[in-house]
Amino acid sequence: MKFAHISDLHLGISLLNHSMMEDQTYILNEILTILKEEQVEALFIAGDVYDRGVPSVEAVNALNDFLTSLAQSNIHVYMIAGNHDSPSRLAFGSRLLAQVNIHIVGSYEGALAHFIEEDSYGEIHIYGLPFVRPAYINRYIEKEEEKVTSYQEAIQKVITEANIDWSKRNLILAHQFVIGAHLDTEGSEEIMVGGVDQIDANLFQAFDYTALGHIHRPQKVKQDNIRYSGTPLAYSFAEKEQIKSIPIITIQEKGDMDIQYVELKPYRKMAHLETSFKELLEEKMRKQYEKDYLHITLTDAQEIEHAIVTLRNYYPYLLRLDYKQQSQTTSPLYNKEIHKSKLELFEDFFTMRNQKQMSMEQKAYVQNLMDTLEKEKNV
Repeated sequence: MKFAHISDLHLGISLLNHSMMEDQTYILNEILTILKEEQVEALFIAGDVYDRGVPSVEAVNALNDFLTSLAQSNIHVYMIAGNHDSPSRLAFGSRLLAQVNIHIVGSYEGALAHFIEEDSYGEIHIYGLPFVRPAYINRYIEKEEEKVTSYQEAIQKVITEANIDWSKRNLILAHQFVIGAHLDTEGSEEIMVGGVDQIDANLFQAFDYTALGHIHRPQKVKQDNIRYSGTPLAYSFAEKEQIKSIPIITIQEKGDMDIQYVELKPYRKMAHLETSFKELLEEKMRKQYEKDYLHITLTDAQEIEHAIVTLRNYYPYLLRLDYKQQSQTTSPLYNKEIHKSKLELFEDFFTMRNQKQMSMEQKAYVQNLMDTLEKEKNV
């Protein structure tokens, strides 16, 4: 059997008000193409399907189209909820979708979700463990003395009580922190104080493959068959150098497994440019980076007023702008700003947000509003 592993799609995510739905739809189509070319029979989606518990209409439609295409291509799907997902929303219609081999595990319901596939070597047992906390497990434990107090105990209890036949081929999807995983400095993963949410990779050691979700960086943990697939796209500048890919796993008889990786190429890249304001206005530079998500560090000796407004005319996906040499508190521009009136500061903000100057009528309206508020404050 040949299956693929993805996770942390974060459908609906935005980067500083820039919607990434176009990028995400593009990468989902690329994933579908790869699955067909590689003749993959099943796809594991290990949680954080959406970026929030109440996803946007666009995000729901994107997942709907993706799952429909997978079903039409006769690619079986096993999907679990992550900490960013609403379990009940993600699992809506799951019993109906299971009839076309789209298997969704939204929440833990007292036992490890269990599915069976078959190939020429016999049964393959697939288990789905969505994101859980100790409290989720304790709901199903009556005796107080048996309740779990840590994430480690919770996962261990769930796996132990599943009574897994380890002589069979067993695969599991899980969405948790595993000790030893490397995090990105700007990732969206929620890190708990003291690492109390981390679990030992040894809990998954007996599985033939563990498809993990929750960490954006693609990596193995302790051994090759315990793996985070990572996000299919870079969602922070800390990820800009990462090569995103899909693990394609071929499992034959027990103990015989091969993992290959197919690179994913995004619609837009992420780049960090360290250069001067003048060079950024050159046509060659503009053509090379005008479609990319950018972090620009200007090397100019002086800060340039409204630089971000000007640059966004040429680089619409500019997300971050800073200076190499100066700190904000010592720059001439900063010293100039502290002597501006409230109206002047608001004008600068308006220009930065709208990329145009305020009209005389708008200035008069804002000044009148400020005067009224000032009088009310002094009453």
